[in-house]
Amino acid sequence: MVKSLHHFIYTRILLVSACGFVCTPLVAQQQDTAKTSLQIKQMLAMPFEDLLNMPVSSGAKIAQTISESPCIVSLVTHDQMNQYQWQSLNDIAEEQAGFTLGQDRNSLVIDSRGISDLSWSNRLLILFDGVPFSSFQSSVTDDALSLNMAKDVEVIRGPGSVLYGSEAVTGVMQVNSMSYSDLNGKSIVELKGGNDAYHSINILTGASGKYADVIISFNNTHTDGNEYQSYDLLTELLGTTAKQMTQDEQGSSHFFAKIEGKDKLAGFSLSYHFQDYHFQMGHGFLDIIPTSNSEPSNVARNYVVLKYVTPSASAKFKHEYVLQYDYEVSSYNLQIIPSGIVVPNPRTGKPDSALYAGLFEHYITPVNSAFARTQWTYLFDNKATLLGGIEQSMVYYGGDILHESNYDLNTGGNFTAFPMGAIQNLNPLYQPILGHPINNTGFYGQFTSGRLLGKNLQATLGARYDIYYYNYNSPATGKDTTRSPVTHFSPRASLVYSVNKDLSFKADISNAFRLASPFEQFITNSLISGTGRGNLSPENLTDEEVSCDWTINKMVNWRNTLFYSVYQNVITYGPGPNPTPSPSYNFINALSSKQEGAETELHFYFPGLSGFINYSYVKRINESSANPYVITNNSLVWYPTNVVNAGVSYPFKKFELSIQGHYQGVVNRSPNENTALTDSLRGSSVKPWFTLDMNLNYHITRNMEIRIASTNILNEQYALVNNLFGGLIPVPFDYQQAGRRIILSLKVTL
Repeated sequence: MVKSLHHFIYTRILLVSACGFVCTPLVAQQQDTAKTSLQIKQMLAMPFEDLLNMPVSSGAKIAQTISESPCIVSLVTHDQMNQYQWQSLNDIAEEQAGFTLGQDRNSLVIDSRGISDLSWSNRLLILFDGVPFSSFQSSVTDDALSLNMAKDVEVIRGPGSVLYGSEAVTGVMQVNSMSYSDLNGKSIVELKGGNDAYHSINILTGASGKYADVIISFNNTHTDGNEYQSYDLLTELLGTTAKQMTQDEQGSSHFFAKIEGKDKLAGFSLSYHFQDYHFQMGHGFLDIIPTSNSEPSNVARNYVVLKYVTPSASAKFKHEYVLQYDYEVSSYNLQIIPSGIVVPNPRTGKPDSALYAGLFEHYITPVNSAFARTQWTYLFDNKATLLGGIEQSMVYYGGDILHESNYDLNTGGNFTAFPMGAIQNLNPLYQPILGHPINNTGFYGQFTSGRLLGKNLQATLGARYDIYYYNYNSPATGKDTTRSPVTHFSPRASLVYSVNKDLSFKADISNAFRLASPFEQFITNSLISGTGRGNLSPENLTDEEVSCDWTINKMVNWRNTLFYSVYQNVITYGPGPNPTPSPSYNFINALSSKQEGAETELHFYFPGLSGFINYSYVKRINESSANPYVITNNSLVWYPTNVVNAGVSYPFKKFELSIQGHYQGVVNRSPNENTALTDSLRGSSVKPWFTLDMNLNYHITRNMEIRIASTNILNEQYALVNNLFGGLIPVPFDYQQAGRRIILSLKVTL
């Protein structure tokens, strides 16, 4: 039924995209091109000073330049994404100061400033046109979120909870989509193909009418992924040194449509996303590689936003209203233990001959969520602003479409094979919140002084108060429990001193938090977790930053940042009370840590030549835990102390050449992860590495171009650290990354 629904929607998407592509040129010929906004292809000709003064809004929810924003924020334009072939938020974040990539099973995650992440943690908030877009059931930073329609991406380093609430802990990434006017009446089709069976299609088109403009984007991508011979957890459990082929086939489709009102409908917009993402688990959920080609898992998402914003940019009083609905269906096929091997029972630790037939779990789980915002902004004559708003969000789980296994994985069950190897239904995956919505109400306010303190000094003061409230069914007692509301107060104080238009200094202190996701709090009746307790405390981050932003001349900009952060109540796997016999699969508030670091970045834009270079350094001061069984590390683990990125772009005649490099220093492990066996197979630490990417673009005609893009052109053999279950289990491998990849593309503009 679910696959039939996906097929129905998918075919309609292709039909709508094709119709829009064919019809748009006919409509576009009638448009008044004199009224079009900034064209994407004019970016190369734009003076560097104008690029630095382009407005950003994610830092304070008002239009400011990068130097005026109270946050450490960067702006990545569509032109830069095209130059360096940054196709996902992962690609962008990896090249920014303060961020690097990690990996959790099959998913790449964005780590920041010494803080490692998990695929369901969501410590980095993703916004799309200012509205939360993150999902706790799937990643939205990889190719599943196409940037085909992105006008630019704003990247905030450091906390953002003062305006956005939970999840905006390590940073915020905001995708700003194009409008029809940005297309200048054109439609764009791009075809790509490369090794590892990679192929992709991008379509971008639009139309204009009297009362509304429409923009439509479609992306479909598929690849066999990064498959290679690797050790797995059996090497540690059974002592075998046999390697297996990982399974990494993946693909995605992303359809996006946005209607923006004009004339009598000015200020209104309606946008829709449909995402369909399928993937294999790489090494398997428990790092045991399936012995046969496993059926891919799948996540499908329908996301709708209705918004109204005061259309006049010069209005003193502005108001914004947002309604958002998200329906997401996750279908996971977990071949947890492949057939044909004998391993200890993962819960009891005792021999279990029934496991020779394998252990799998399959669930199809829909989750509904909704979000609403009301926001008001008043602009004073001295450019001071007063902003306030109320946000309401809700997550609702009404049961599974399917949840089955050949083992009794139910919480409180005996964890044995069902008779005769039968496949039977399991209890609901999120049983504690079945029919119990998770609600949050957030109140926030912010004052920006403008010129109230003089033309050189600007202060920003803000605060947010969040109230989370929900009921849940305790797996230990079987009774409904009303948890006392979880509240959090997130303040910010920031000063920006502008010596002149080219030199400014910032000082900022702010607080952020993250409530445990439903995945961490409420999964039961499953091997993938075993808590269901609903009583985890929010993570809490206090961050202090000072920075300098200096435009040395009209072609060079230099930014430097120092930060100190205290991260408390970090949620990860660890020992603790559990309704099942295995403490290894518990999520707990494990530890607290302190970090400090420095970031420097240089951007240059000479005639015909542009580029960047940045360096990030982070040091752990200490780490502590109230739990005597949690292993703490006063030195930095699972994160590189040193990271360097650099890139340069050079157009000549009909060609455009870009080169970028990425260096990651040594990554250390927790001492308990180092055993004689694992150290001999994957090393006691992750060695440093350097990769180089190159793109060459040739304009055949004004409307047609071809490109050859190569990632890891030096074919560097490198890996990202594997800290399975928060480093509780030593594993004999890290996540080897892809070797040299070459992609050819053809882009046609009509």
